[in-house]
Amino acid sequence: MNTLKSLSRPILIIVGGIAGMAAAHKLAHWKIPFLLLEQSARLGGSIRTFREGPYQMEMGPFSFLPKAFVLPKLTREWGVADQLLEADPEIARNRYVLKNRKLHRVPMSPGEFLTCSLLSWCDKFRFLMEPWAKKAPDYEETVSEFVQRRAGGGFLANLIDPFVSGIVAGNPDVLSVSASFPLFVQLEQQYGSLLRAMRKRVRNGPKTKPTLFSFKSGMEALPQAFQKMYADQVRCNATVTQISQSSAGFCVTVNGEEIQTPAVLIATPAQEAGRLLQHLNPALAGLLQGIPSAPITLVHVVYRKDQVARPLDGFGFLSVRNSKSPMLGSIWGSVIFPERAPKEEVLLSYFLGGARHPKIAERSDADCLELVEQTGREVLGIREKSAHHWICRYERAIPQYLLGHKAKVEKISHLAQKTGPVFLAGNYLTGVSLEETAQCAEKVAATLASSVEL
Repeated sequence: MNTLKSLSRPILIIVGGIAGMAAAHKLAHWKIPFLLLEQSARLGGSIRTFREGPYQMEMGPFSFLPKAFVLPKLTREWGVADQLLEADPEIARNRYVLKNRKLHRVPMSPGEFLTCSLLSWCDKFRFLMEPWAKKAPDYEETVSEFVQRRAGGGFLANLIDPFVSGIVAGNPDVLSVSASFPLFVQLEQQYGSLLRAMRKRVRNGPKTKPTLFSFKSGMEALPQAFQKMYADQVRCNATVTQISQSSAGFCVTVNGEEIQTPAVLIATPAQEAGRLLQHLNPALAGLLQGIPSAPITLVHVVYRKDQVARPLDGFGFLSVRNSKSPMLGSIWGSVIFPERAPKEEVLLSYFLGGARHPKIAERSDADCLELVEQTGREVLGIREKSAHHWICRYERAIPQYLLGHKAKVEKISHLAQKTGPVFLAGNYLTGVSLEETAQCAEKVAATLASSVEL
């Protein structure tokens, strides 16, 4: 391991999304000086809350589920725990799948599974036979191959496929199950059966129902709190154009100014990390730029409650693939967090595109809005046009963990170690959620700290 012998200059962190902020905070814990460089005027990356009049909406992550407890810890340490907003667990767990223009409730218990309308009796019987499924092959499986082997095609098409497209905007036919959803593989290895694992986890798990959290002022409260805490160590509107090796470690060109640093922690998306490392290590840059991402178009719409014929009694819905629509799903934002819109109105958010329909990014705003309103008419019985709408597009929204991703990440880590003290953190490595990304960044910061001579 390389040892950083000089800390007369701060570690440079590029840029200020959740990965960069979590890593910076961890370095501060060990009293290691850092300077965070953010190319935009604000921190947070995709964590962005937009407000207009009485409406408040998320242009990125809507909420977080504290599985690993990293975000709750950061919330406390950054001083915004008193701003936490908890969703009603009954509302948050009530979710639907859109199939044949109808909403079908997702089963959340064995009893609901037997009575759910999403699956045929043949599909249910096939899933009940899951404990006797074929053993795992000696090659890397896609998500589709894994689920088809264990639970059958109906379970894949009606539950897992919508889940995959809704969570990671991906196509289960090409995603690696061990990289994208490692818990599936771990449960199979530990219990020999997903159904057996579900039963044991329900029986032995916590009695409290998991829920979702946000903040009263929206998710952007988190990066704003970080920026307030570390104002002297953050530089916004800082564009990094070049990284080169120097006697001090690295020379980083920022807005035409050269800054010397003993180490660089790059917390950008994979494509940008590859661009920054192109001259230092072309092979590493090529691997990073070879990680694909799925595009997403986000459409927010507002209606009066009396215009919506169907009761809005849950989190929202995801869409099956054969719906022949580029609609990934919808979050009923003001149902989950009522403060997001006036009491007499509802604020709904729709997600289009993803790996299923990447060409959606090329369609006009008018076309995207019409797709959303058509879905509203067919599914929710909304006959009127939306009172307000906002559209946000992400060309590269969520990285896709294709077959071979884990091997690629190992090679990326190996090449980064050989490129002087270069450290990488981001949602393209070991998990796409905010929790997983923050957890990955903390581990990277710990590795960096262990190479420092204090």
